[in-house]
Amino acid sequence: MTLSIFALAGGLIFKAFGISLGAFKIAGGLMLMLMSVDMMRAQPSPTRTTAEEQGEACARDDVAIFPLAIRCSPGRGRSRP
Repeated sequence: MTLSIFALAGGLIFKAFGISLGAFKIAGGLMLMLMSVDMMRAQPSPTRTTAEEQGEACARDDVAIFPLAIRCSPGRGRSRP
C-alpha cells in the first residue's frame, strides 16, 4: 500500500519540495557512503550506548556473527518456489 502510494505520488512530492531525481540519488549515495565508512571504522556511537554498555562490550571474548546483506525487496517475507 505505502509503496504504491509513493510510486504514484513520488513525482509530485519531489516537485513540491523542488528536488530533482538526480539530487535524490546523489544524496542517497552519500548517506550510504557515510554509513559504510562508520561501519568500517567500527566505532560505537556515543549517543546510542552508555559507558557501562561500552565497557561490557569490550570485556566480552566472543565474536558475534551477523549477516552482511539483508533482503530489501518489498512484499511478503517468504520466497516463492
